[in-house]
Amino acid sequence: MCTEKKSVKEILIYGLIYPAILGSMIYDLFPTKGKGFVFDMLFFIQCFIVAMYVADYCHLYKNLKEKYPGEIKKSYYYIPDLLVSISLWIAFKFSDRCLFITTIGVAFASICFLIYACKLNYHKPFYIIYFGVSIFLGVCSLLLYMLCNESESTTVITSVFIIIISGLYIGYVVFINCKCLKDKKS
Repeated sequence: MCTEKKSVKEILIYGLIYPAILGSMIYDLFPTKGKGFVFDMLFFIQCFIVAMYVADYCHLYKNLKEKYPGEIKKSYYYIPDLLVSISLWIAFKFSDRCLFITTIGVAFASICFLIYACKLNYHKPFYIIYFGVSIFLGVCSLLLYMLCNESESTTVITSVFIIIISGLYIGYVVFINCKCLKDKKS
């Protein structure tokens, strides 16, 4: 039985909003209207956004909870978490219509990660590098998008951007979890 006291904000964001958005994305990812899976660039973009979302949720729920056990966060600590979940959801929802918005949504998440890391003084060097790479690749992707007007090359460039950015973050979360497991065994 869990006796840990949680604030209403924590229950609302981590117990309702994050799982609801994740469920919505997973439901949209799987075909429901008689068509089978189409393994195209859009599907892989959406899979990487969902994987990034899951990694962020696990990181918030597991790693940061272990690092700051029992701490009651101030209200403004929840704002970046909420903004990340909304920006990744928007990126996911618009991935089939407007890659420009998808790119902005994923890049905005890296800004929120950096703000959060600076507030907690948690792995700032990684988040600064991650932010720099994200903004650089995002600007390149957006410039190509504006110059090429949604051509096939724009889709490929945006896909590469999302795969690199989400891959970096997922790799970071896996690394932190492996490091935590190794520290617990020693």
